[in-house]
Amino acid sequence: MLTYEEKKNEGNTYFLKNEYQNAITSYNDCILLNPEEPVAYSNKAMSLIKLGEYEQAIRVCNVALTKIDPNNEKYGGIQKKIEYRINLARNLITKRNNQTTHNNGASRDIVIQEVDNLPQEFAVL
Repeated sequence: MLTYEEKKNEGNTYFLKNEYQNAITSYNDCILLNPEEPVAYSNKAMSLIKLGEYEQAIRVCNVALTKIDPNNEKYGGIQKKIEYRINLARNLITKRNNQTTHNNGASRDIVIQEVDNLPQEFAVL
């Protein structure tokens, strides 16, 4: 069985190859090996963001934040990284929602425009 660090490195290698699902599997193994270490949660969250699983990434980040001891300076950097990832995921959700709304509106506009340009003989149908 690989150690936490070996599984984390494996996950990081998968991540760099854009193999995000494999990376998540490795980070899940890390979490099983050391559930109190927030780094694997953070890395898993970034893989989820890359896969477009923003809501799940936020949930994973929130779990990671519960693993951070505010009295331990070692966790200051990872806490900032996790908070950044939460904000990134939220912004991507907003962007996705805005695009969906815009696209739905654009579809209706196209239909209306096409109806407005119909020849007079078809306008009464």
